[in-house]
Amino acid sequence: MAFYMANSPDYITCLTGVTGIGAVATPINPNCSVIESARQLKMSKAKAILTDSSSLPVARMAIKQVDGKYTHYTINYSGQISVLGSIFLLSLQIQ
Repeated sequence: MAFYMANSPDYITCLTGVTGIGAVATPINPNCSVIESARQLKMSKAKAILTDSSSLPVARMAIKQVDGKYTHYTINYSGQISVLGSIFLLSLQIQ
């Protein structure tokens, strides 16, 4: 599971949950370029990305860079239908 998020309480909550179920987390610095992010996705063979609204566009571009396909899930615990303040899970299929 790749983490493509800024440091925040959401990051810690998600990381605790992922490691709690026994999954392996690979953090990607949200300041990395699309090329750097794509390289880490390919090398880590991540099956999913957790990202926030500010990092979502670059995460999508990195997936395209590695010729990957993804399924997009929005995890919004505020009860509102808004992209801002949401966490996104992108399930990956990288060639």
